[in-house]
Amino acid sequence: SSSSSSSSSSSYSYSSSDADDVVGLDVYNRLIHACAARGPDGLRRALELFEEVEASPSLAPDEYTYGSVLGACAAAGDAATADALVAEMSDRGVRHNRVTRHAYITALGRAGRWEDALDQFATLSGDARGGPSFRSSLGGNSPREDRRGASRESFSLTFDALLGGAGAEAAIASCALEPGGGDAFMRSERAAAARAVFREGVARGAYEDPILGLDASLDVSVDLVADFCPTEGEGGGGRSAPPGKNTGASARPLRVSFMSMTRSESIVATMVLLESFTSAPSAGALPSGLFIGAGPGTRGNAQRRMLAVESVLRAASLRCETIEDPRTYVIGVSNADLAEWVRRHAGAFDENRARIDARVNA
Repeated sequence: SSSSSSSSSSSYSYSSSDADDVVGLDVYNRLIHACAARGPDGLRRALELFEEVEASPSLAPDEYTYGSVLGACAAAGDAATADALVAEMSDRGVRHNRVTRHAYITALGRAGRWEDALDQFATLSGDARGGPSFRSSLGGNSPREDRRGASRESFSLTFDALLGGAGAEAAIASCALEPGGGDAFMRSERAAAARAVFREGVARGAYEDPILGLDASLDVSVDLVADFCPTEGEGGGGRSAPPGKNTGASARPLRVSFMSMTRSESIVATMVLLESFTSAPSAGALPSGLFIGAGPGTRGNAQRRMLAVESVLRAASLRCETIEDPRTYVIGVSNADLAEWVRRHAGAFDENRARIDARVNA
């Protein structure tokens, strides 16, 4: 009947005044989080849902609510709205966690505000400084450290925020194609900031220092090593140094592996490696060859990681060659080419280092 139909219909509906009795904060948080995938339109909808939470007499936004709406800001590249939300968090006494800080860093980076992103990373890293090391915190012995300190992901997304609005890969690929653009980029404050964050990661145990690493797993490159290492005589078979030049090559090549890194991490690790050579070129002999392993050749990620590393070397105007094998991708630099590059760039990256390092460690 009509009356029963009306009764049935009304039993499955509710007014906005009692919506909060049906939809809890956890549901709102999930809905807001889902909006991030829709870009600017998603941010608009996320803010509408956020306003519903604020208007509810029985709901109040928590750190997860703010993390979700800040994630939508990051996806849309809207740092101004993110600023307002972070200020509101402070007024409400809602503390940052890693998720809110990550989203804010990403929003700032995509808006081109890399210095503000660096300050946010420094704060995030400082939340954990003085506590257990990064490696010991992986065991989950400290819940607060796990939720509020810097994680491996913190470093990687900060690299993207620092190097360009579209991320590290796009930034290095773009400057590698511009005549002289790579050299200016490598010397820039942005690049110095990314290298400083990587060194903080080394200090915290998130990364190994690439200048110290010997990767014996790159045995597949033995022929490449022989080709690139300087000859000691006419029958050596390797690549000789320029006539009249002593490159001071050490007896062994430097082999490092980036196969466990993201592409953004590989880009910055390569820049740190180059900086290590230029900071004190006379402090020790250069390796007889530099070989960077990008991972198994059967995976698409390894190939893209290799291309990312190669883009850094080409942007730096450092000649390199690649070897592609079903088992691995390796990028090689001869001692002669490395020595010449170091001669031209000695001390080139020192200009911004002290100031940026102080900012990261503040």
